[in-house]
Amino acid sequence: MPAQHAHVGRGRVHFTAPLLPNGAVDATGGSVGNNWPTEPATPGLAMPPGRFIGNAGGLTITQQVQMPRVAAYPRPGQRRGGPIVLSTAATLTLYGLGAANLADCLGGTWSESVGRDISDRLYVGNAPVIRESMLFSSEPIDLAQPVVVEPSWTTWVEGEHWERAAFGVRMLRGFSAPYGTHVDIRYRSASGTDIIEGHAAPGRYVGIVYHGVNAITQRPVRVDAYRTQIQPTQSLDVIADSISAVALNINIEPVLPPLSVRPRWYRTMSVTHD
Repeated sequence: MPAQHAHVGRGRVHFTAPLLPNGAVDATGGSVGNNWPTEPATPGLAMPPGRFIGNAGGLTITQQVQMPRVAAYPRPGQRRGGPIVLSTAATLTLYGLGAANLADCLGGTWSESVGRDISDRLYVGNAPVIRESMLFSSEPIDLAQPVVVEPSWTTWVEGEHWERAAFGVRMLRGFSAPYGTHVDIRYRSASGTDIIEGHAAPGRYVGIVYHGVNAITQRPVRVDAYRTQIQPTQSLDVIADSISAVALNINIEPVLPPLSVRPRWYRTMSVTHD
């Protein structure tokens, strides 16, 4: 009988493309190649390449099952009276909040701005704007390129009336513009800026692979969750007194490969012998 050991997990978590309900790789996103078969090899399930999500912790799988109250008529190969899976879920805490992770957490889309000439017109007629107010740009500003600010009713001087900032113009003096007036801001947009649109892509599916070691035995371990749906996070600390973290709630859905008589939710693998 193999020796029993306590477990302390240490390792890395990756997000992959999810598996489809039939166990094949969902390659529709194009990030994992486009020649995956439409049906998986039997009997194994292959996980596609995964993106390392950075610092993470607290990966916990929970499952709710119920024994049937009446005799069940099983499918071939299935034990009579087996438990009914009501739900299988996972939680995961993210400390690495890069753009790709935030898009996953917020159910959003991730895009990157490119350098291009922008002209914003802000209608400020009858707006009492005090000192230290901001006139916000539609895109991030490349501060190394020329920035032109032109009010329609007067003339402003950079460094005297306003100064450039990454996301707009900070006013060094207040103003009260006449009715029907505007301010034009012309600039070059900054390239390499991540833009996340929250809730633009709800219901995101991913596969999850944890691989690491049992810190007590130093033996390799791995957990695969084939098809999971990330629920948009309930809170995101934008201004915080400590390092921000995001707690994800994840639904684990089953896959049923061809010729299989039972659905598959997740698997664990561990090396027990040298």
